Amino acid sequence: MKTAALCLSITIACAQSALAQTEVHTLLFHPDSTTIPEAEQRAIFESLGYIVSADGTSLEAVDCGPIFARAAEADLNGDGVVEVFVLGGNTCTSGMDGSTITLWIKDAAGNYAMNLGFPGGGWTVMETSNMGYPDLAIGGAGFCEAVWRWDGTSYQQHGTRETEPGGCAAIG
Repeated sequence: MKTAALCLSITIACAQSALAQTEVHTLLFHPDSTTIPEAEQRAIFESLGYIVSADGTSLEAVDCGPIFARAAEADLNGDGVVEVFVLGGNTCTSGMDGSTITLWIKDAAGNYAMNLGFPGGGWTVMETSNMGYPDLAIGGAGFCEAVWRWDGTSYQQHGTRETEPGGCAAIG
């Protein structure tokens, strides 16, 4: 019996190791709804620095434990190439917001390059735009959202907007 249990443990460990090496991106990208090629999913996943939990079913941040993480695709500029928002983290990685937001946009070489990369609780695509990309409102803890605008190369902070009256009053 001990031999059978050992073999079963080795099989489970090998299966988890195989997941960690071959399918980790599926913990971030849902395989049935993504349009992004697997190699690009892997590149984004690896750039985030997340690790797979010991049981192979969730993601973790090094030295910060389990995290929530999800990828969402959107064609922000209407060119037929999707951009990728990733919202992930916990209070250890991202403070009171509980998550960090990154936005991946293809660069001139055709590779996804990271934009944003700071704590935020979510995003809103705004009706205003610049150079073909919409402005983005990034929400977090509180009632004041940062507005980010495309400058032709990357998103830069452009201003703020209140989500409740007086929400940005403390910002000078």
